Amino acid sequence: MTDQQLKYCRICQNKSFDPQTGMYCSLTGTKPTFDDTCATFKPVAEADLSQLDMKVQADSMESASTGSRFFHLVVDTVMYYVFVFILMLMLGAFIGVFAPDDVSELNDDGPWFAYLLFLIGYFSYYVFCESVFGRTVGKLITNTKVVDQNGNLPSTGTIFMRTLVRLVPFEAFSFFGDSERGWHDRWSNTYVVKTQKRAAGFWGRS
Repeated sequence: MTDQQLKYCRICQNKSFDPQTGMYCSLTGTKPTFDDTCATFKPVAEADLSQLDMKVQADSMESASTGSRFFHLVVDTVMYYVFVFILMLMLGAFIGVFAPDDVSELNDDGPWFAYLLFLIGYFSYYVFCESVFGRTVGKLITNTKVVDQNGNLPSTGTIFMRTLVRLVPFEAFSFFGDSERGWHDRWSNTYVVKTQKRAAGFWGRS
C-alpha cells in the first residue's frame, strides 16, 4: 500500500483492519488498488481533507436530494426577497435624506429601478454566500454545501456563472427526472453535496 493510498484509507468510512494483513477495503475485501482517486472514497466526519495531495472528487460524495434542492429554492427565494426589501428601505432612506429632489425621478422609473434592485440583491445574496461560505441559508439548514469537481469551495467566478444560469428560463425544470443536478450545477461544473461536519461558527465552512 502506497503512502497516497494510506492517506485516503485512514480517513475513509469503508476501511477495515486485519491484524495480520493490515488495512483493507470493506467493500471489496481487498487492499486498495487505485492509482489516483478512489471512486468509493467516503471520508469520516472529522477528516481533514486538506492533508490529501490529490483532491477528493465531488462525484464520490453524497449528493443533496431533489427534495433538499427544492427546499433550498423556497428558503433562499424568501431570504433574498427579504434582503432586497431591506436594501430598498436603506436606499430609500438615504435618498430621502441626501437627495430628496431625486425621489420624483425614481417614481417615474419605479419598475425598472425595482427590477435593478432585485437583480443586485439576487446576485449579492447567492454570490456572496456561496463563494465565501459555500452555502446559503437553505443549504445551512439542510447541512449541504456547494463544491467544485475537486470537492473544494468554488471560485467567485464559478459561483457568478452558477448564479447567472439560474436566470435561464425554465431552469428549475432541469431537476425533473432522475437528475439531482440542475443546469446551474452542470453548466458551472459544481455540485451540492451533504456534509456531516459543522465547523465552528454560524455558517460552518466544512
